[in-house]
Amino acid sequence: MGKGIAAPLSIGGEWTVQFDPAANCASGLSRLRQPVLSISQSGPGALITLNDGRSTTLAATITGATLAAASLTATIAGKPGEHVLEGKFDFDGCAPVAFRATRQAQAKKGGE
Repeated sequence: MGKGIAAPLSIGGEWTVQFDPAANCASGLSRLRQPVLSISQSGPGALITLNDGRSTTLAATITGATLAAASLTATIAGKPGEHVLEGKFDFDGCAPVAFRATRQAQAKKGGE
C-alpha cells in the first residue's frame, strides 16, 4: 500500500524573497524583513509565517509543484535542495506583487 503515492516537495525552512522592483506597494513590502518567509511543513500542508513584525501566519497547501495560500500563490521549481519559489503575493490595497524566493542554507548541527 502506498507505493504509488509520491511525497510532496519539501519546502520547509527560511526563505529570502526578492520582489519585482517595479512593484508599487510600499505599504505591504515595507513591513517585511529578510528572511521574509518561514515555512513549516507536514506532508502536503504548510504554515507560512511572514517576517512582518506581527508574525502573520498563512495556512498553505502543496499540490504537485504549486504552493497556495490565501495571499500567496507560487510554483516550486528547481531540484531537491535547490528549490525556488516563484509567484505572486496579494497585499491589501495593492496589485499582486511578483516574487522569487530562495531557501537559506541550514546551519550544520554538532560541528558537522
